[in-house]
Amino acid sequence: MNQSQILLILGAMAILSLITLNSHRTVLSAANLRLDTEVVITASEVAESMMNEIKSKAYDEAVTDSNTVDDVSQFTLYMGPGWSEYPGYYDDVDDFITDNYKNKPVVINTPRTGPVTATVAVHYVKPETPTVISYTQTRMKRIRISVTAARLSKAVVLDSFVSY
Repeated sequence: MNQSQILLILGAMAILSLITLNSHRTVLSAANLRLDTEVVITASEVAESMMNEIKSKAYDEAVTDSNTVDDVSQFTLYMGPGWSEYPGYYDDVDDFITDNYKNKPVVINTPRTGPVTATVAVHYVKPETPTVISYTQTRMKRIRISVTAARLSKAVVLDSFVSY
């Protein structure tokens, strides 16, 4: 075997190595993309499930038990669970807020995506501009669920509005 044949063999081996490395990188990238997509889908499912439960409750404590309200000032100003309300027994949408002494962020451990953390915020908003938080009672509330996970670059946020 002469030198030119050895150089051709070495060149072929180098090209084969580059092709192999590139194909492995592509496979690994596809696997990471699949896992990232799975995390986003899981986070979305968690948010949607929580939103469905929250929206199944009454608009406000003042209108539970088939009560009615004529003036918005009759709605509760305090957002969060009442003193006698505990998880599993909530009756209105703002009871689910996660920034108080009763409700901590919800952490769900999944076997493939790891822990997923969900927080809930509920605010009165102005019906004519629902992106603006109102610090007085109105006939509309915004429910915001934010879900984070280690593999998410930013939170999955689900907003919904309920009105009375």
